[in-house]
Order: sequence, then C-alpha cells, then structure tokens
Amino acid sequence: MTPAWRLKPATFAAQPDASPCSAIGAMVCPAPSKLKVRQLAQQNQKLKRDLHRKDKALAETAALLVLQKKVQDIWKEDEDI
Repeated sequence: MTPAWRLKPATFAAQPDASPCSAIGAMVCPAPSKLKVRQLAQQNQKLKRDLHRKDKALAETAALLVLQKKVQDIWKEDEDI
C-alpha cells in the first residue's frame, strides 16, 4: 500500500502557469524594466499635474462662492436702508 503523501501530484515553482514571485516570494522578484519604470513615472507626473490643476480649480470655485455670498450680503444691507 502506498502512503497518502505519495499520491498527491507534485507542484514545482517551475510550472509555466505560476508566476516567479508567487513561488519564490516577493523578495526575489525580477526588477521591472527601465521602460516600465519610465512609463510609470510619467503617468505619476501626469496624475500629479492633474490633481494640482483640479485642486486649484476647487480653491478658485470656493473663493468665488465666498465672494458671491459677501456681495449678496452687501446688497441685502443696501436694500434694508
């Protein structure tokens, strides 16, 4: 009679469907290519510029709303007099 541990199929890190990082661990994963790093850096810069632009637009909108409220308050005071 064969032991139960011998009946299980063996799994190896060299199987084609397994990624190298999952079998060995994240510490030994191959480094990304320079092209990929450059693309990610460019994407990061683009996202930062977009975020900065949207932040400025939001600040401008908030300032305009505050000014609009102040103008409305001034006109109400003039009408009361």
